[in-house]
Amino acid sequence: MATEYKINDGRDFDDIFELRTLTSPIPDTGYVMSNGNDVANRFERVSQGSAFGTTGYQRADGTDLGQLFAEEGSVVTWDGDLSDIPSFMQSSNSTNTYTLIELIMKQNGQINQRTESSEINLGRWDGSVARANNTQLYFELLGNNTPNSVYVNGAPSWYRPTSGDVSVQLNSNSTQGFPNDINVRVHLRELNNSSTEITTDVNLQVTVGTPSGGL
Repeated sequence: MATEYKINDGRDFDDIFELRTLTSPIPDTGYVMSNGNDVANRFERVSQGSAFGTTGYQRADGTDLGQLFAEEGSVVTWDGDLSDIPSFMQSSNSTNTYTLIELIMKQNGQINQRTESSEINLGRWDGSVARANNTQLYFELLGNNTPNSVYVNGAPSWYRPTSGDVSVQLNSNSTQGFPNDINVRVHLRELNNSSTEITTDVNLQVTVGTPSGGL
């Protein structure tokens, strides 16, 4: 149904504003449709797209509705991405010293890999819309073979990156030359929106020294 509120060129609000699918309604505007609902319940917040401009309809505080709702076609959906995470990450050390492999999801959108000796960038999890303030993630342990290693999960439940960088890691002082590993599923979604959830699996492995009797 149309709202029956039209601007000077004859277009209805439905023709100029994006229908609301992403956020909660803004406060009522005072413009009520035939079904009894304020138009605030129908259209997306301007923060999800761009302003339309001047409509000639104003809220009681003088703000034009064109500055409150997103223009039709301007809303870009959340676009988090996990494709830069490899399926296998490894660190090995030929001496019986500390070794570490860590997957880091950084607050600034980067995905990094850290070992006991270095840290490198693998790519990014954010996008043109996905940011720390509208994204959640967590690490799910799928399986492990870690008799001589320590598994550290910084986000075992949904976590907002606005709180800082977060990681999952495997570290060890001695694995007797045999690899220890964990299988982890990384979950990423728009804040409180399960329909946008994406996942990827990664195997983290550490090896220290050489097996007894090995080469």
